[in-house]
Amino acid sequence: MKKILKFPIIMRNGAAIIVSALLLATTVPAKAQMRWYVPRYITGDVGGGLQSIQFNPRDGKHKAGAGFHLNGSAVFMFDAHWGVSAGVGVASYASKAKFNNMKESSIAYDTNLNARITDSSLMISPDYIFHTEFKNFTEKQKLLQIEIPILAYYQFPINGKFDVVGRAGFKFGIPVSSKYKLMSGTYETSAEFTDLKGNNLNVEIRNLPATEMRKYGFSTVEADKEKGKCKLNPVNFSIMLEGGATYKFTKSLRAYAGINFSYCMTNIHKESIEPILTSDRKYNGTLHSDRVDRASLLSVGASAGVIWDFWLAHYKTKPKF
Repeated sequence: MKKILKFPIIMRNGAAIIVSALLLATTVPAKAQMRWYVPRYITGDVGGGLQSIQFNPRDGKHKAGAGFHLNGSAVFMFDAHWGVSAGVGVASYASKAKFNNMKESSIAYDTNLNARITDSSLMISPDYIFHTEFKNFTEKQKLLQIEIPILAYYQFPINGKFDVVGRAGFKFGIPVSSKYKLMSGTYETSAEFTDLKGNNLNVEIRNLPATEMRKYGFSTVEADKEKGKCKLNPVNFSIMLEGGATYKFTKSLRAYAGINFSYCMTNIHKESIEPILTSDRKYNGTLHSDRVDRASLLSVGASAGVIWDFWLAHYKTKPKF
């Protein structure tokens, strides 16, 4: 009889143990999940500033330009402070090249042009020296490229609302549009001849009738209508630094403002032995001529955007690490 009375007690104790085990099984994973919470951010920012195509033109001057950038990235945090960021963006760069009274020469060949020399006693070589003189000459260059940054990410809380954020690393650039346009100035073309022995004959074609000058390419030309594509290397590589602060709107959404710096470590200029203007009136542009040996990209500016912790957005209360 006593054994029968004890049986319900054993059942009750057993049931209590099972219920306790189930509660423990459900609470431990929850605590573990909270403990091992790792932020996952999506960031977006837009900005601009000095974003220049940098080069040093021979016999000319360079002026830095301005541009914009638009970026989006994903951030995976290893702990409360450190993480890694990768994304994609678009950025524009600009610059100007200025030349005044600059002269360049190249060897040309044209037997028909030699027929314009009226003195038949001159045994003129079909080779001649083609001269171009640039006056008050300004050319503007523009570049638009896709950028892929891969950065280390750091954040440090100041108080409940503000955090300090920094990123550093590198980015790849892929030019999608590169153009030049002549803004002002003139260039004057002429020819200088030698005899078959290479002696200078002091014969120069400069002031032909307008129709003939256009035909043979010797004239004074206004430079405000020339435009075309810059020929650049297809990929470039830059180092990048960025720092700023965030302000918390909600538990998962923060506003961001900061400054950034990047410098291209590779040469975006394709090596060329061509002059800016060839004897057949082909205009190459400053960035695809022998006037430039190296070109790179420089960016110093400011940006603003948002940082969204999409992982935290699923929690009712902020988990702890």
